[in-house]
Amino acid sequence: MGLVLSLFWLCVAVGTVVWIGQWRSQAENVSLALDRRFDSYSQAEEPHKQPLHKRLFQSPEGVTACLPAVFAVAWLIVLLFTLM
Repeated sequence: MGLVLSLFWLCVAVGTVVWIGQWRSQAENVSLALDRRFDSYSQAEEPHKQPLHKRLFQSPEGVTACLPAVFAVAWLIVLLFTLM
């Protein structure tokens, strides 16, 4: 049961990270359309333009994407040890 829940949680987390990326892209487009001179939103979001695996534990979305996978692996190990 724990393995199934952690896999479901992983799917939700990946969807959330994708949604956050799309939201940031749209917010940057709006910021550029409204304020081309200062480009403040783009400068503030510069660290988030790196691939997720490079900033895995440096942002909440990285932890959100990684934690369910850790739980799934842990439950898989528990399952394998119980079957032995």
